Amino acid sequence: MVTTKRRIIWVDIAKALGIIAVVFGHAIDSERDIRSFDLVYDAIYWWHMPLFFIIGGFFLKPISHSWEAVRHFWARRCKPLVVSYFLMGSLLIILSHFVRNQDWSYTAFYFVRLLYGGRTLNHYLSIFWFH
Repeated sequence: MVTTKRRIIWVDIAKALGIIAVVFGHAIDSERDIRSFDLVYDAIYWWHMPLFFIIGGFFLKPISHSWEAVRHFWARRCKPLVVSYFLMGSLLIILSHFVRNQDWSYTAFYFVRLLYGGRTLNHYLSIFWFH
């Protein structure tokens, strides 16, 4: 017997609103010299990405409280993300060094920024801000 998963309507609506907010935020970003758009832009960016993290956490499966479960979670979920983060970030930093003819001290500092993460990652590394 095949079981089908039922969709949770409020989650679909919340994701749709989040997607619309992302698109709208990117669309008005170019109009930030207009004061009213500045306020709308800030208001959208206060909640739209946290919404996606909350929705993602809603679907996490609980793990048992044992070291084996933690190791399994680390090996299957966390480690691949961490490895790809540092591998791709390093590749982009080295590539940028040669394409933009950057100084080695600037490149080394960008590796420090990659370790720190967060809002320090801008320009070509801004795709990694969520780590």
